[in-house]
Amino acid sequence: MELLIALLNQAAENGNININIDFSERVEKIMSDICFQTLNNIHDILDDDTLSDFDCIEKIVCALEAIDFNGGCRHDFG
Repeated sequence: MELLIALLNQAAENGNININIDFSERVEKIMSDICFQTLNNIHDILDDDTLSDFDCIEKIVCALEAIDFNGGCRHDFG
């Protein structure tokens, strides 16, 4: 549910979504598209042999943050 709320907030802030009373089908489509794209990005990151393990994890966390699904305190590597 946290991901759904984050995605709706992001879409609303960017003006990419019109929210009405019956929006469940539209939300499912948006979530499906964004989740698939994010999984595709993560697959590409994992497939990149030039990345160290640390860089791989960093890029995965950044891919999740790009859709406002942050790693919380887990991304405080500094």
